[in-house]
Amino acid sequence: MTDDDALVLLASDHAEPGRFTVRALGDGVAAGTGPGSGPWKNRKTHPNEDSAVVLRRGDAVVAAVADAHHGKGSGERMARAFADAASARWPADTDALFELLVHAAEASTQARVLGDYSESTFVAALVAGSTLHWASVGDSLLVLLRGGSPARRVATETSHFAGGATSLHAARQYLRDAMIVDAGALPLQHNDLVLLASDGLESDVSGLDIDAAGALLLGEDALLTGVQKLFEIATLPPGGRDNLTVVAVVNRVRT
Repeated sequence: MTDDDALVLLASDHAEPGRFTVRALGDGVAAGTGPGSGPWKNRKTHPNEDSAVVLRRGDAVVAAVADAHHGKGSGERMARAFADAASARWPADTDALFELLVHAAEASTQARVLGDYSESTFVAALVAGSTLHWASVGDSLLVLLRGGSPARRVATETSHFAGGATSLHAARQYLRDAMIVDAGALPLQHNDLVLLASDGLESDVSGLDIDAAGALLLGEDALLTGVQKLFEIATLPPGGRDNLTVVAVVNRVRT
């Protein structure tokens, strides 16, 4: 990976309450993270427990957001393992993305140290060839934003977490049939915006509903400006009651 085709945002590096970081990865891709300003809705072991990764090859983008609980370790480990594996074996479809998620979860579980009780949600997406592929465990958000239409939540929330003491290394079909991991694909239109986010974007902690967040992102010519404005509103009072991490990807492919 190089700085020109990869962006990794780890919780440890972005932990000062009231501050946030937003960055772009070329045209039509931007990401950000911040701990929020508090007081937090849920107790934190570390001020920021969210991490994210974005990889790019031409118009194709792979991205993931991890929202860890009871510490930052599992989310950071999953983000690193996912980034390394995706860089080495670029996914071509939903099945490959699913395998990357399971690999990242197992790598995190195997690397746990004594006293680390963290576990993480993890939503991963591949935007390529006017198709959105996804794999997700937990309750992080995957949203499709299309000008003139209401925001559409894509990934189905599951009741499990990953990267902690419980291994996801089970029969692959069972993981999907039992809705431990949600995975799927859908077609995209030109200029559709795919948004991955931790649940710090939910209205009860950010002060924004999903449609309002979408309007901020779709209303700016420069995606990075939209992400900046989103964080300015969602991470400061009366919002800011949870960590927030987002990745926004615009589909530039014409069908």
